[in-house]
Amino acid sequence: MICPQCHKTFERLTPHQIYCSHKCQATREWKKRNARRKLRRRAEAEAKKVERVCAGCGATFRTVRDEQRYCSWECHKRNRNRERRAKRVCPVCKRIFTPETRGAVYCSHACYARRDKFVPTIKRPAPDVPDSSYPRIRAFIALPAAERRARRAELTPAELRLANKMWDNLHKGFAGYNTITC
Repeated sequence: MICPQCHKTFERLTPHQIYCSHKCQATREWKKRNARRKLRRRAEAEAKKVERVCAGCGATFRTVRDEQRYCSWECHKRNRNRERRAKRVCPVCKRIFTPETRGAVYCSHACYARRDKFVPTIKRPAPDVPDSSYPRIRAFIALPAAERRARRAELTPAELRLANKMWDNLHKGFAGYNTITC
């Protein structure tokens, strides 16, 4: 007799014996169960597929995953930065603009060049404030006084301390114009 799993020739010990060993039998049963499981999962996935409209190009497609929003990887790559580039307010001229890059703070090169007149720079960072907070603090300082008072709750206490220190140094002229020494 030939084992259907390992294809070796063996002598049957009982009339119902199909495999040469328990190991071959267990391996073959595992493969059968795994194949049935894959078929069941594939059928469940097909049942879950939904017709959706692509968020990028507007084409209709059947989803592969529940959270899928784009019809293809190419469409996703073309449109993935659209949400990140939400409209922002330039801290210098107060104009609403759509940034070209993810980290853009100013609407134009001219506003970027004029930023020193409105927003202080920092020579040494404060240890308890993460680097990602500095653009937000600079934008906060550039706001008019009434708007700053209204938006104080948006900053953490450490960011607020740093913003106050930056404001004082900017307007009192400590440590040189437009700088902070922490």
